[in-house]
Amino acid sequence: MFKLFRRPVGAARRTVSFFASRLRPSTLRQTMSSGTTTKSGDDLLRPLVVVVLCFAAMFVGCGSDIETAKSDVEAAKATARAGVGDDLRAPKRASKSHLIAALETLTGMDLETNPFTIHPWRLESYAVGEVGWVLLEIYEGLDVPDMSAARVHAFDVNWNHLFARAFPTGYRHRVVGAQIQAESVCGVPLIRITVTSTGPFVIVPAGDPVPAFSTPGHIHQLYAVRHDRVVLMRLENHEHLAMGPSYAWSAPTMGPKIRSRTPDQLARSLESEDPIDVLETLLWLSGHHLTSSEPRRANINQESIEHSKLFELVHGRADVRDRLEMLKHSENPWIRDYAELSLRER
Repeated sequence: MFKLFRRPVGAARRTVSFFASRLRPSTLRQTMSSGTTTKSGDDLLRPLVVVVLCFAAMFVGCGSDIETAKSDVEAAKATARAGVGDDLRAPKRASKSHLIAALETLTGMDLETNPFTIHPWRLESYAVGEVGWVLLEIYEGLDVPDMSAARVHAFDVNWNHLFARAFPTGYRHRVVGAQIQAESVCGVPLIRITVTSTGPFVIVPAGDPVPAFSTPGHIHQLYAVRHDRVVLMRLENHEHLAMGPSYAWSAPTMGPKIRSRTPDQLARSLESEDPIDVLETLLWLSGHHLTSSEPRRANINQESIEHSKLFELVHGRADVRDRLEMLKHSENPWIRDYAELSLRER
């Protein structure tokens, strides 16, 4: 916004200087007899003329800048559209500088090219609801220990930026793959992010070392994109079996922060016809939580007592458990998996 008005304001200042240099000081006629001071009609009109001309110059300049800005945005949209499907990772990024610049125009954000921070990976089509396109950014998690992360930008079909959401993809987990999966059992494309543990590892007899705090092999994270958020839909181990996420920390270490909802809203979401809404709640119900009675320690990253109580309240409701029993027989295999995980003994 401020950039739009830099040139108009400058034009107005030049206009003021132009007219001020050509106007003589007001001619004051002193009436000695009455002791009053008067101005001629021309003197009164000159300042008004200056003000009118200044505003005219400002708005002409503003209109010109707005048209230029619109033209820049349209050019950025055309460049982005031509770049859909491009791999934006290094070392290919240098040849994509024009595309990165276009995406910066559309997002209004500086997109980093430093591999040691979150940076663009892929620009893909994602035609679901109000979302038309998705820009995926990744930080692989190159240090040890480190937290890998992703950021998803959603655009509508006209390339208007809907949102940007950043979230962790694993503590001591490195991203080894990220792509758009065109098909899924939920009937929508998904973002698939694959991570692997960076240790520490435990030596086991007659076998490969295994991570001390994670599952062996790769973990696959699958996310859906809505017009206002990113939803964790499924976690899979290296055998592609469903895993429950951990909510034992103040925020999840894999996936976006949980939306704030009431117990009734959470219960009703299990009745939804939209599998994304159902799975969003099932992932939360199937995950690992601290009990509300478990002592919390100062300065330790732990799930809050309030959040633990919310989980216990919803998970213990008779209507929720009845619904979970029904969902165990859903036609959707992912819903079946997470309904069963939600009902397991804790």
